[in-house]
Amino acid sequence: MVVNGRTVERDKRWKKPEEGWIKVNVDAMIFQENGIGCAAVIRDARGEFPASRCKKIAGVWRPKEAEAIAFKEALSWIIELQHKNCVFETDSRVLVQACNRAPDNSYFGTIVGDCIQLLKHINPVLFQFAFRSANSVAHTLARATYSMSDKGE
Repeated sequence: MVVNGRTVERDKRWKKPEEGWIKVNVDAMIFQENGIGCAAVIRDARGEFPASRCKKIAGVWRPKEAEAIAFKEALSWIIELQHKNCVFETDSRVLVQACNRAPDNSYFGTIVGDCIQLLKHINPVLFQFAFRSANSVAHTLARATYSMSDKGE
């Protein structure tokens, strides 16, 4: 996590958000058969799961693009639900770092630019890195999309 220009290391286990906030863990899984699984899991200050969502998306994606697409899907969902006070966590350091600087002209940069625009619709919001061990529920849900039909959600 970047706070006032300095990196702060996060815990390796999932932690509850503060009262009045939700935590959204996001992950992506790449499948060899041309596609990715995207997952987002919402948990509240009690650690309960009010909602989760997963989606299978066709195409050939690099890992950082898959993570960015999963984050964009999660942001769109949270905006649709009209949630505020959100902490987003991902196990992609590259994505967190990219969202903290101006996006480049690559395909990955374009997706990151879309995410940055979507982040402006959720206030207040925090986006931070989480170790895979703290993001395991979203990871498991993303992996489970492998058995879904190719029709998406």
